[in-house]
Amino acid sequence: MSMGVVGALIIHDPDDPYLNEYDEEIIVMLTDYHHTESEILLKKFLTPSSEGDEINGKNNFDCSQAPHVSKCVDNSGLAKFEFVSNKRYRLRIINTSAFSAFFFSIDKHEMEVIEVEGSYTKRNKIHRLPINVAQRYSVIVTVNQPVDNYIMRSEFQKKCMPDDAKKLSIVKAIVHYDGAPEDSAPKDVPWKDFLEEYTDEGDHPFHMHGHQFWVLGFGNGTHVDKKSLNTVNPIKRDTSTIPASGWTVLRFVPDNPGVFGIHCHMWHLQSGLLMQLIEFPEKIKKMDPPQEWVDLCKLNTKY
Repeated sequence: MSMGVVGALIIHDPDDPYLNEYDEEIIVMLTDYHHTESEILLKKFLTPSSEGDEINGKNNFDCSQAPHVSKCVDNSGLAKFEFVSNKRYRLRIINTSAFSAFFFSIDKHEMEVIEVEGSYTKRNKIHRLPINVAQRYSVIVTVNQPVDNYIMRSEFQKKCMPDDAKKLSIVKAIVHYDGAPEDSAPKDVPWKDFLEEYTDEGDHPFHMHGHQFWVLGFGNGTHVDKKSLNTVNPIKRDTSTIPASGWTVLRFVPDNPGVFGIHCHMWHLQSGLLMQLIEFPEKIKKMDPPQEWVDLCKLNTKY
C-alpha cells in the first residue's frame, strides 16, 4: 500500500457452521508498504519492490532507508494481540498487498482452516499458511500453550519478489497471553525451511470478479494431468495462485450477466494486464446501469 487507508468489511453469516466453535474473532491484515506515492512507483512499471510489510498496519522500520519526502516514523512498534488461556480465536487473515505473498504462522500454535474467501471448508490443521495477494482465510487458534509472549510471523515468499527485495525480513507481531509479563520479548523459536529454488518468474495470484470458482487442480509445466483433478470436494474461492510456468484448472457456473475482470497483481493491472469475461452479452444489452454507478463515474475526473 502506498496511498490511502484500508480496512476490513466482515459480513457475518447467521448460518455459519463454525459459529459456536470459537469464543472471539480477530482480524489480521497483512500488507506490503511503500513510502513513495503510487504515481511515482508506477514509473518503475511492473514490479516496484516493497519497502516493508505490516501486520495490522504496524512494523518497525529504519527510516534512514525511506525517501526523504516521506513521513516515516522510526520503530513505531509491532501489532499486539491479546489471548486468554483456553479460549479459541477465529483469525480472519487478509492479504491486502499490491504484490507481496506471505507465509503466516504463530510460534508453537496450530491453526485449523475453516473458511476460504467466504466458502466453508472441512477442518484442516496446519502450522504455516501460504497466502497470496487478495486471498482471505479464517483459522481457529486454540490458546493452549504456557502463559508467555509468542511471535506471530508474516514471511515474504521471496521468489515472487525482485532481487532488490531479498533483504526484506520476516514481519512480526506479538501474541500476548493474559498474565504474561508486559515487558518480556517473545523468544524466537529455532526453525528451518527446506526450499527448492526455482529460476522462473514467480507464482501469480489470479482474482475473478463476479464469481467464486472451484479449484480442480494445479501443477507445473503445460501438460494438465486430468486424472489428478479433484471433482469431488474441490476448494471454492475467488483468488487462486497459478504456479510459475504452470497451470491451474478452475470451474465456475456462468449465472451472472455482466462484464467481469480477471487479473493478477494491482501493479500489473495498472499497466493494462486484464482479461474480461463477458457473460450473457444479449442480456447485458437490455440492462441499464444504476444511477449510483453513473454518479460514481462522474467523480473520477483525474483520468
